[in-house]
Amino acid sequence: MLSVNPLLMAYLKIGIVFDCSLFDNPRIGFDVPFMARVDIAVEPSDFLDFMSLYLNDEAVGEKLQGMLQVNAITPWHSSVHGPLMPKRQTWREARAKYNAEGFAKDPVGLRELGDR
Repeated sequence: MLSVNPLLMAYLKIGIVFDCSLFDNPRIGFDVPFMARVDIAVEPSDFLDFMSLYLNDEAVGEKLQGMLQVNAITPWHSSVHGPLMPKRQTWREARAKYNAEGFAKDPVGLRELGDR
């Protein structure tokens, strides 16, 4: 959903840069891995459909137009979330891949999509 829309991906990248404090520590993404959890939801785009789902316990219809919402971007912190194992190996492989492809000057991080 997110990766097909370049504008959404750009905003998501900007949010991750600020939430993961990539400007504050130049080692993050190069020597130190980082990960951001992006909590998303799909909600009805029509307010009346949303209220019908919220107030009644019945289905709205066969087809329902929805919209993607980014609810939160949560950076991984070892003090809160514990060690990044086994994802640290995934990050090392990604870092090596992008170094080999000529992106050694760009930080590499992991993104996890989920819903609360």
